[in-house]
Amino acid sequence: MSAEQAPTAGRSAPWHQTNWDLRAAGNFVFGGAGTGLVIFSAFAHVSGTAYVMPVLIGLALVGLGLLCVWAEIGRPLRALNVYRHTKTSWMTREAVVAPFLFASGLGAAWTGSEALVWTAAALALGYLTCQAQMIRASKGIPAWRNPFIVPLVMLTGLCEGAGFAMMVAAVSADHGHLKWIETCLLALALARGLAWYAYRSSLQRERAPKKALAAMSKIEVPFAILGNWTPLALLFIALASSSMNIIFWFGTVCAFAVVLSGWLFKVVLITRAAFNQGFALPRTAVRGAGNGGPAAKPGW
Repeated sequence: MSAEQAPTAGRSAPWHQTNWDLRAAGNFVFGGAGTGLVIFSAFAHVSGTAYVMPVLIGLALVGLGLLCVWAEIGRPLRALNVYRHTKTSWMTREAVVAPFLFASGLGAAWTGSEALVWTAAALALGYLTCQAQMIRASKGIPAWRNPFIVPLVMLTGLCEGAGFAMMVAAVSADHGHLKWIETCLLALALARGLAWYAYRSSLQRERAPKKALAAMSKIEVPFAILGNWTPLALLFIALASSSMNIIFWFGTVCAFAVVLSGWLFKVVLITRAAFNQGFALPRTAVRGAGNGGPAAKPGW
């Protein structure tokens, strides 16, 4: 077994964390998309489009993300321990927000109360913020602790929410409101693309572990090009067109591209790029008298 693969703590090169796996990634995948959709459901409610179906789908996605966490724990009752660290843990804060999010969202769907609609949207934004900050709080993982990860994860969740809102509008034949959703999706995809390049550039400046950079480089085409810039071009065409077929099909394709690319990014971030910082030596040892050898950062 190589030094980078060995499970011992005594090696010097960065090694991949093993605490969070695909099930943990599922919490960010579904939780981000669900909260984004709950937020967009509130704006849809104001514009006169259907609210009940999208908000219920959004809450279901958040619930699916939480189920992924419980599956990872293996003993669901242990999840109650998360409520013990409100002052220090973003995971605890996420868990505190969750029941209020479900209560307000279900209440808004049942009653149509304007106050509950916006309360659910605000709590969804808080939940999404907790998820983004939870990743950044992992200070030992250079790909996670980067300050640009917070806006990138939040914009990804909002993009996914807009994408799901587009899909719901397409399925429900509520085509009269497609253009305003496409306008929002265009702005968010542009912002996410810029945040992605700011994040990548920052990782390179900080000399993140080579394997973390390699993992991010592998999704440049599916995430940045196919998930951001291609949808931008198609959305410009759709918004400039008066053809309902172009508006519908281009918008639907862009919605799927934005959602699937966002999910890919979060899976890779959690399961492929999560190498810790390893060890760095300001000088290496030499035999005999004299100055030490050059600095060493194996795997960086």
